[in-house]
Amino acid sequence: MKKPASCEGCTLFHEPYVPIEHHEGAKVLFVAEAPGREEVGANRPLVGPAGKVFRGAALSLPVEFAVTNAVHCRPPGNRDPHKNEIEHCQTILAEEIAEVEPELIVCMGNCAVQAVMDKEVKILKENGKVWTNMPIPVAMCVHPSYVNHSGDLAAFEKGFMTVISYFSGKGKEELEYEALDDWDPFRCFNSSVAVDIETNALRPWDGDWKSIAFYDGERSVYGTDWDHNDLNTMFSLNSLIVHSAQFEQKWWLYHGFDVEVEDDTRIMAYVVDESQPTDLESQCLKYEIDTSYKIGEEVVNLEGEELAQRNVRDVVNTRPLRDRLFADMTSAEYKVYREVLLPATKTLAEVELAGLRTHPDRIEKTRNEVKAMQDKLKIDKDPYFQALAEACGKDFNCKSFPQRSMFMFDILGIEPFTIRAAKTKSGAASTKADIAKKYIAFMDEGDRKDALVKFVRYSEFQGWMINFLQVMENAMTKMGKDEYYVFTNLWLGMSATGRLISNNPNLQNAPTKGEGIFTQQIFRPRNDGGCFLGADYKQLELRIIAGLSGDEPLIDAFLSGEDLHTVTAREITGKKNVTGEERSKGKRINFAIPTGAQAPRISFETGLPLAEVEVMLKRYWKVHWKLKEYFETLPKEGTVVCPTGMKRTAYGPRAANQIRNFPIQNSALIIHLQGLNELVPAMRDLGHKVCLPIHDSDLIDICDDKKVDEAYHVMKEVLESQTFDWLPVPLLVDPKVGYDLGHMVEC
Repeated sequence: MKKPASCEGCTLFHEPYVPIEHHEGAKVLFVAEAPGREEVGANRPLVGPAGKVFRGAALSLPVEFAVTNAVHCRPPGNRDPHKNEIEHCQTILAEEIAEVEPELIVCMGNCAVQAVMDKEVKILKENGKVWTNMPIPVAMCVHPSYVNHSGDLAAFEKGFMTVISYFSGKGKEELEYEALDDWDPFRCFNSSVAVDIETNALRPWDGDWKSIAFYDGERSVYGTDWDHNDLNTMFSLNSLIVHSAQFEQKWWLYHGFDVEVEDDTRIMAYVVDESQPTDLESQCLKYEIDTSYKIGEEVVNLEGEELAQRNVRDVVNTRPLRDRLFADMTSAEYKVYREVLLPATKTLAEVELAGLRTHPDRIEKTRNEVKAMQDKLKIDKDPYFQALAEACGKDFNCKSFPQRSMFMFDILGIEPFTIRAAKTKSGAASTKADIAKKYIAFMDEGDRKDALVKFVRYSEFQGWMINFLQVMENAMTKMGKDEYYVFTNLWLGMSATGRLISNNPNLQNAPTKGEGIFTQQIFRPRNDGGCFLGADYKQLELRIIAGLSGDEPLIDAFLSGEDLHTVTAREITGKKNVTGEERSKGKRINFAIPTGAQAPRISFETGLPLAEVEVMLKRYWKVHWKLKEYFETLPKEGTVVCPTGMKRTAYGPRAANQIRNFPIQNSALIIHLQGLNELVPAMRDLGHKVCLPIHDSDLIDICDDKKVDEAYHVMKEVLESQTFDWLPVPLLVDPKVGYDLGHMVEC
């Protein structure tokens, strides 16, 4: 077709053009990113693999729809559209919007958001949200091609369900409820009671609750000014059902309520189908309970009757949702939910409330120390950095990819891709620090190598200051006179691996190696005479794969108490007595096995010759044939069931890795949580606080360093006594103690 006159002057003018696909009476306009090869052939948007995902979901839409792209011409090489190309196409998009007159626009992908709203957002973070403060409301959804790349169908469904809910929920009648003034808290409910609190902040120390509602299956009560004693009566007399109990537990514990929850529908939803969104709205839509939520309206902005309706609707829907989810759970799923995951919601809420003590002076002191280490590199005196500054007209900016690329491949003359290095999304040679270190390993000694070492170190130092110190400084909360704490959020059921997620801020990935101790010294025990006690499960993932596979040599090694890395070194070298260097090689193999790393990757990561690694692996698999057989029998796509009773479903290019990894990681999570459920109250009884779970370890804030021995013995007994019928080897814990996180020593 003939291109619009506005296309002249665009860098894509000579590329194939794909027009809008317009359905008569469309109420929703989907805006994707740019045409692909299949779309050019079909002369309409969203066909091919991404189109299958989109059009399969579109069958559920209760209204007609239209589809277009942010950029109507195919970018060469299937690259992402450039900003100027998106801007050039905005005129056409505006004309299409005026023609369709949609009630809702759906932006699928970052480019679409930029075209429609002229904003740059992180689509995964905004996925499922609706911006109502626009002339036409705009919904956010990941692009369907994201499913093909990542296998994360749940992310796309979450965004798409928002669209369905937006149109399905109109005209719902208002719910009736009893006002708080007419309510007698001692009047018993019939049975289990759903409860929901609405708050004006995510954390209790930042705000207060706005309202609380209860529902027993027949009657609901709503109020904004509950008496503390009346609430305590309600909590103690009834069995409570909550959606996302960890959030509520945090508020209850903070305000002095010790509440036991009968069921948590968010965790139940995660156990039933971990690939689906677990928010209440999505689950109500899935089970056809209710689709009348006012999408896009944040509770914090609601008042009066709108707030009452939202609060009451949540509890009225939570109770039947519990019954539907219970009917869909297997006995194995119910067992792990009831015995481990549900108790963990209260455990993790208590850990979140503990926080880590810090102080602005410590952060500033650490920043100065890191800056001093940067200054010692004297990059301004280095001739290679001087050449970079001369070429760019500015000093080295370690965050600039063009500068990093110019420095490594032009100024230092490193030949890109001479090692098995990662590529960027655009296909360019990566300049990340871990990749640069691989180039260093293959460089001859001299000024060029020294300059690249400085490049890596300077970048790491800058990363610590920006990605950790600055983040911690922004996250500090003043809790009293000269008392500052950093609190994190810990999430169950939010990761593809099945592990806990820490965010706002992420305290699980704090730098710990090398000079990373400087970034760890900002935290200190809450009591001046206290200390930290760390408990790290020893080789947990390897113990789990021994149980998953039933591999006798691996099981025997753990039962005998021998050093596993030495045992593996003997297996891969064929020697009875091995050296320290050979033990290190055994250790590298052991760490690579759970991740599914093949010989090329292990060679790349360790610097060992590929031929040597291939021989090592051949010998390893000859001994551990049963482990190899276990991995080979796992499906490439589909569903894998863990010994814990939980399952993972994955499709797409990354499915095989997710299916291989989930049984290991989920089993590690259940082991960790079961121990944590006992450890937190045990430490509380001794006057200490468990303040942070980090992967396979727990951090305990000891109130008095004179009591660390007692805490050590209790901690070790609790964590090492956990048993599972699918784990044939004992659990061991490596304890460490210290006065800050950067100087923890074995005890």
